[in-house]
Amino acid sequence: STWGRLLSQMAVSENDVIELIPFLGDAKIEVRRIAVQHILSLCDDPNARAVYWRERKQLLQLLILRLSDNLAIGHDAIRTLINLSADTGAEGDSPWACEMVEQGIVVRLMDSILDKESKLAPLAAMLLSNCTRSLAAAARVLELEAGELMGRHMLQLVPAFCGERGFSIDGLAWLGTVFSNITQLPHGRTFFLRRTGFLLRKIMPFIEHENVIRRGGVAGTLRNCAFERESLAALASPIQINALPWLMRPLMDGRVYPLDEQIGMPLEVRDLSVLKRRDDDPAIRKMVVDTLYMLCADAEARKEVLKCRVYPVIRDAHLAEDDTEVEEALAKLADVLLPELHPDAEPPIDVDPLGLDRDDGAAADAPPRMYRVGRGDDD
Repeated sequence: STWGRLLSQMAVSENDVIELIPFLGDAKIEVRRIAVQHILSLCDDPNARAVYWRERKQLLQLLILRLSDNLAIGHDAIRTLINLSADTGAEGDSPWACEMVEQGIVVRLMDSILDKESKLAPLAAMLLSNCTRSLAAAARVLELEAGELMGRHMLQLVPAFCGERGFSIDGLAWLGTVFSNITQLPHGRTFFLRRTGFLLRKIMPFIEHENVIRRGGVAGTLRNCAFERESLAALASPIQINALPWLMRPLMDGRVYPLDEQIGMPLEVRDLSVLKRRDDDPAIRKMVVDTLYMLCADAEARKEVLKCRVYPVIRDAHLAEDDTEVEEALAKLADVLLPELHPDAEPPIDVDPLGLDRDDGAAADAPPRMYRVGRGDDD
């Protein structure tokens, strides 16, 4: 039988895989459980992946239905979807993620993430992170319809990420990457920046969280928001969004600055613990430095950067930096600030925030990552 061959052979034929997929919809729960286990185990098989893609509409429809099955079946179904969504095309989008969006995956994932009792919520957040690499999925999360922004999903996801309204702080770190992904869209940046950055201010403190995914998501979101040039002054202003302290802290250790250099520093960065260390992820340090550089494109924001004594921080960070890309970014930022500190030196350098990484002016998110779950992984 097909089941005998699947259980006894390491490799399976295309016909075996084609015959296997419909068993995901079998009336017997035990048959569905075995079927989804095999579907998951074959994700690394190139022949099986080719069949999966040809049969993607039926496969995805059945896998999405299995999310509502018992925990064991739902767990394997969502892990399969994560593994499939990790494939990326030439443009960085995942063809599988785009197909999942067409099958209505966003609503199903939102239901799971916002269910405080759901055991699948962390994996649902991971899958949503993969899916929102597709701008179509990002638009679905933002609920963009005919150019209109509703944003009800985001008003729920941000409190969940922050551990508010009864949500646990554990397990939903991947929502930070979702925020970074959706702020690639102008409407996504607008959503986080409106009402003096109400939602952005909620997530900024997590730029120092122990979880690197959470930190990276917040850093990427801040960097993307800095592409909205008209909002740069608000981002830097201590009475509006007040992003500067949170951009400075990842670059700082427990060093005590001389009194003359402390004057003007935000209270949030003074008297740091002697045990404080700079962020150990160079990608996060790079995003933070890029964001500071982009803020300097606006005259008012640049004044705040200077007033908050960012220069001594980047000077010391540059001396301690061992990553070439971050070191170059710090030097580039110093070249902008030094002429302002010494007016008799060379004239200030013009800052073009859109020239950082992309030629088209599109916002750049956190380091492009598609997350894949191995057979033995639960997170």
